[in-house]
Amino acid sequence: MSEWKTVNISEKAEIIMGQSPKSSDCNEEGIGIPFYQGNTDFGNIYPSPSRYCTKPKKIANKNDILLSVRAPVGEVNLANEKVVIGRGVSAIRPKDYDYLFLYYYLKNYKNNWLRLQQGSTFTAINKNDMNSILVPDINTQEQQKIAAILTTVDEAIEKTEQIIVQTETVKKGLMQQLLKKGIGHTEFKKTIIGEIPESWEVIQFKEIIDFLTDYEANGSFSDLKENVTVYDEPSYAYYVRATDLEKRDYISNVKYVDKESYDFLKKTKLSGGELLFAKRGQIGKLYIMPELEIKSTLAPNLYLIKIYTKVANNKFYYYFFKSALGQKLLYRNSASTTLGAIYKDDIRAINIILPPIKEQEEIVTILESLDEKITQEVTKNKNLKKLKQGLMQQLLTGKVRVPIDKKEEVLS
Repeated sequence: MSEWKTVNISEKAEIIMGQSPKSSDCNEEGIGIPFYQGNTDFGNIYPSPSRYCTKPKKIANKNDILLSVRAPVGEVNLANEKVVIGRGVSAIRPKDYDYLFLYYYLKNYKNNWLRLQQGSTFTAINKNDMNSILVPDINTQEQQKIAAILTTVDEAIEKTEQIIVQTETVKKGLMQQLLKKGIGHTEFKKTIIGEIPESWEVIQFKEIIDFLTDYEANGSFSDLKENVTVYDEPSYAYYVRATDLEKRDYISNVKYVDKESYDFLKKTKLSGGELLFAKRGQIGKLYIMPELEIKSTLAPNLYLIKIYTKVANNKFYYYFFKSALGQKLLYRNSASTTLGAIYKDDIRAINIILPPIKEQEEIVTILESLDEKITQEVTKNKNLKKLKQGLMQQLLTGKVRVPIDKKEEVLS
């Protein structure tokens, strides 16, 4: 392992602590200079302003590093223009030091603030804390090469995220078109849920439901909390919760339960393809069960629905209820309560479209191809972020050195 010589950051950069302007000098109309009071407007690399200031007290220049000095401490962004900084932000202005290298170094330094914060009332850092930061005393060429490597990965991450957003936008537009107009239709009719192709029907959802059940536990909610233990790591059974039914078409936070918890929960055999609907508090969230290799059960706040697959494609109705029309119908049929809830009879009574089964399958094929593209890019993005994290740990700690000429070898 190669050890870097380090120096206090004050030798390599000017530290400017923020100072809040008068509230009367701030606005949300875009008048003046972008104003950042804390890290609320921070992005992946650059912040996006929501407030502006006409009489600033402290200014950060383009390419200054912005550091959050109040909880959450240690968040880092780059100023992409002249900005006003309030008391929750400091600006770090490099002198004879590569700003991109210092930006990445301080992003990697965040864990140091987190360790200091654990077990304390640590909610802010001051200028003395800032001055205690040790930074590598290495030549500019090495700084620039390290920054170039990490910037290349960041650009790849940004590109995948743009592709994900673009593909989701295309999918949303196609869903709206295909679920209203179908494929190749020229004759349409007016119905209680809008204009649809002449050959389609409008029926109540109950006409294609095989069965609908909820997953109430064997006892009260307090019994559930006492008898069910949820794990992050693989255990006896896969456990699906309403909070895990995210906007994108995958469960983002897989949870598990042990055998004792699994036996306590009410169960129905899952074979894959069932639709899950949030029962209360999160109306509109839904998911379609994949083929699962381990035992599965559901949290009590979910309905499970199986449909007659001879006349209805379960994936088609997953897309239908994820569409703007489907979401509108779910909200329209939900009960008007403080938390918001939808009951079994409400779900059964929802008016839905019924295209011919062959056309349902064709629509699913189109939308699935976009889902596959999104999934591929999401996976690629996760892998790039892991790569970046690994590179930061190696390159920003001196564990691996980058050569600055042909004679220098990578040291590790």
